[in-house]
Amino acid sequence: MKTLSLFLLLALATAACREDTNGDDHEKYFIATATAIALPGRDVPCIALDDNDTLLLVAASAVADSLLEPGSRLLVNYTLLERASPGEPFHYHARVNTARRIATLPVDSPGESHGEALLVVENYWIARGFLTFKYRPGALAPATLPRLSLLASTLDEQTGEWIARLALHREASREDLVDASTADLVSFSLRDAFPAIEVPVKLRISYRDDEKGGEMTAIEITFHPV
Repeated sequence: MKTLSLFLLLALATAACREDTNGDDHEKYFIATATAIALPGRDVPCIALDDNDTLLLVAASAVADSLLEPGSRLLVNYTLLERASPGEPFHYHARVNTARRIATLPVDSPGESHGEALLVVENYWIARGFLTFKYRPGALAPATLPRLSLLASTLDEQTGEWIARLALHREASREDLVDASTADLVSFSLRDAFPAIEVPVKLRISYRDDEKGGEMTAIEITFHPV
């Protein structure tokens, strides 16, 4: 039941919004991924959506303070209340209706070894310095998190571009075979992985694709540190 609820919640993330039967705008809600942030000089919880809109949370928000530590990755259900006044360092006043933490992991250093069990990557994107995957675990239990390992990082002297090769792994656990239809989210901190790099980094990520019979699949995405 828990995994089914999570699947339905993630599915709603593609929907724009839903209104109550009265049609009041303030009852619309949205579901999105976000990062908790701190605004200078303000002791009020704030989150930055992955689409770059920033929300100042009202006191009625149903979210624990422990989830709002700056840097926490979140999946939130929220309602927009009003647009911020011109000059404010945020875009909207909002109420968070529900929130859960997205598992956030470091990028492993070269030489660390992990299994190569199957994955299905449904989507991936970079926001607020995090690389996030929406994935399904193939033949493994949802409780086993993927790992991202940095294999090599080189500078192309002709273009001045950094190119990093990474591998997305999943540790095998034959005792946890379950229905693998449920999608989940995991984020990796790219700023921690590339702390001294100020130019864009082209990430080339390989993994074994469950939908292709375990064939090695590669995806590319560029990380802009600024």
